[in-house]
Amino acid sequence: MHFLFWSPSAFSQACDPSDHFAPRINYDVGYFSYCSVLSDMDNDGHIDIVTANEGEDTVSILTGNGDGSFGTLVAYDFGDRPQCVAVGDLDGDGNMDVAAVNSNDTFLSVRMGNGDGTLGVRRTFASGENPVDLEFGDLDGDGDLDIAVTNYFRSDVTILFNNGNGFFNSRDTFDSVSGPINIELGDLDGDDDLDIAIASSPDDAVAILFNNGDGTFSSEVLYDAGDETQCVALGDVDGDGDLDFAATNVLDDKVLVMRNNGAGVFSSPARYSVRSFPSYVAMADLDGDGDVDLAVSNTGSNNMSVLMNNGDGTYATQRTYSASSQPEMIVLGDIDADADVDVVVANRNGNVSVFVNQCGVPCLADQNNDGELNFFDVSAFLVAYLDGDLSVDFDGNGQLNFFDVSEFLVSYQDGCP
Repeated sequence: MHFLFWSPSAFSQACDPSDHFAPRINYDVGYFSYCSVLSDMDNDGHIDIVTANEGEDTVSILTGNGDGSFGTLVAYDFGDRPQCVAVGDLDGDGNMDVAAVNSNDTFLSVRMGNGDGTLGVRRTFASGENPVDLEFGDLDGDGDLDIAVTNYFRSDVTILFNNGNGFFNSRDTFDSVSGPINIELGDLDGDDDLDIAIASSPDDAVAILFNNGDGTFSSEVLYDAGDETQCVALGDVDGDGDLDFAATNVLDDKVLVMRNNGAGVFSSPARYSVRSFPSYVAMADLDGDGDVDLAVSNTGSNNMSVLMNNGDGTYATQRTYSASSQPEMIVLGDIDADADVDVVVANRNGNVSVFVNQCGVPCLADQNNDGELNFFDVSAFLVAYLDGDLSVDFDGNGQLNFFDVSEFLVSYQDGCP
């Protein structure tokens, strides 16, 4: 659902997956912590964890230390049963603001960020009956962030249009699938506006609504996505430049992938086995090889499945990692500032599990792997290149040419992470 979308380097190198993620570390955040997002809330350059705690009527901010560990926890009242949370700059002041849907009501709650990790007063805006998920995005093309909300009981989607200052006085509602749960935004048909993808558990489907360019939407297009579709995630799985989607099938213990033809039409699904009751899926390059992998939270078996991309949009057999009790939302981002993608999972039992990626993203120019760039790296590259050693075939085309030299020089100039 919500994650820091990772745009992989085209020429990054793969790592040994045998010990990919460190054992989880759990941090208490609040009761029934169903949904988390990652963002720098206090402008210190470190990723913090923002979590909706439905059982405590709060949203909590867990402050990141920048090394993969977390410190201070502060919780804010967000009204009755905040089920999910989103973060973004709603009022254009450069600070991260927070909104959460109040699933027991007909509105959402917003608090503006002060830039130091604290939040301002709570305001409410009408959304719809039983709102369960939300996403920020500029849906009408006016340069500010609007809010899209799924309303479970009314089976519709509400768009709250931003005035530009973080107030939402105008809204519109569009019919959707039965019981819409998870919502994602992305340009699915290549026309440079944000479309909507929705997971529907009652209809066992993913619904696509195309933006007309002004924040109004076409009638939905439905794709059969398997038994009890809980979550949809967007990413370019086959490297062709458009957004494909992955979705979880809770009762089938599967995650499926459907590829986009570039015009917003999706292929028949490829299905992959995961563990018991998969609830959420997220997509990013987890092994540093330049393609999009999958991470899935399995609520029934209390673990996480990771499926690595084979490089062609198909996926290898899952590897599993022990999580806490009843894992739900799974989000991805670089929490320890080492240039690779780590995993955070929100668990219903009141904590979040942090999985630090141990693979790292190697610096191409550091040919002797000593953490420094100097004459010895240049010499090692030249020797390998002249010997025809494909270890310096950075574009992976099986040949050594100008592009490999160029990539080495760019990496050397940029320096190691």
